[in-house]
Amino acid sequence: MTDSIPYGYRIRSACAGDLKFLKEIELAAARIFPTDVIPEDVRNQALSMETLVSAQKEGRLIIAVDKKEKPVGFIAVRRNVDEAYIIELDVHPDHQREMLGRALIGKAVEWSISQKCSALTLTTFSSVPWNAPYYERLGFKRLKDDEISDALIHQLMFEDKLGLKDRVAMRKMLL
Repeated sequence: MTDSIPYGYRIRSACAGDLKFLKEIELAAARIFPTDVIPEDVRNQALSMETLVSAQKEGRLIIAVDKKEKPVGFIAVRRNVDEAYIIELDVHPDHQREMLGRALIGKAVEWSISQKCSALTLTTFSSVPWNAPYYERLGFKRLKDDEISDALIHQLMFEDKLGLKDRVAMRKMLL
């Protein structure tokens, strides 16, 4: 999955100096979403520095960098019992359509397998073309109500309280 990284880009673990660039990437990526699925106040929020620092120190934060080593995309994951969960995946709009999201997910799969996780999970927008339909092309399956773990149920409830619309939980089996 990571063998098709385009020329001029590299995927690597984040270091502390990269963290200052990630909020800009996340906010820029959020601006391209339809306004009916992400409320404006949520559109202007990003992962906390505490979350990023923790993920970076634990090796759960992977970035895409350009030829100048500037971060242009990232994925942050965490472990939920025996599954891994994608906390956030963003590629700056100026660097989208370069297969960087696919490469970042590939590295998240590798991390998840190294942690002996049975699956990689996420929550995303059901009908936004570069969300659930995209993840389905990468082997994720939309979960039915009776297939959703407690952790994912709580995540979906949290997202609903934020005002996010049209959310779905997905899983890619690994082991």
